[in-house]
Amino acid sequence: MNDNRLPLRPFNRNLTFAVVDIDQLMAARPGIFRRMLGEVWGRFMARDFTPLPVKVFPATRIIDAFNHMADSRHIGKIAVSMRDLQGLSVLPMAMEKTLFKPDATYLITGGFGGFGLEVAKWMSALGVKNLVLVGRRGAATEEAKQTVEALEKVGPGYSRHQQTSPKNRR
Repeated sequence: MNDNRLPLRPFNRNLTFAVVDIDQLMAARPGIFRRMLGEVWGRFMARDFTPLPVKVFPATRIIDAFNHMADSRHIGKIAVSMRDLQGLSVLPMAMEKTLFKPDATYLITGGFGGFGLEVAKWMSALGVKNLVLVGRRGAATEEAKQTVEALEKVGPGYSRHQQTSPKNRR
């Protein structure tokens, strides 16, 4: 859990804010959690609690669904039904221009970590041919080695570099 500031202005209207970290409650106090869950379930079974209303729009009226949501006057949930698709056509997204120039070279720092490898795969899928992956340990993990090998097979412009952190330089 992040330790972020909570804005206090809404509390000028006599609001109450309560938080229960359910996974922590389950782990630390399973008996209390079981009893609370039983009480809540009992209220649902007795119909003391009712679900929020759901307004369903057919997929052919998805614009109406978004306009309804934008009005911010609804209570409950808004759903789009995919049951009746007659008259609906789905077209592929038009790519007017690409994010990357296929002939440019792109440097990815931290390129051998999980996020860096995913970015490299994504860029490669978009047609980038020249990637330079840089990381302190190089392709040290099996996932990094396999990804680099796959990228090298796709295009000739892949380069591996191992960066030495300042504290390891001599």
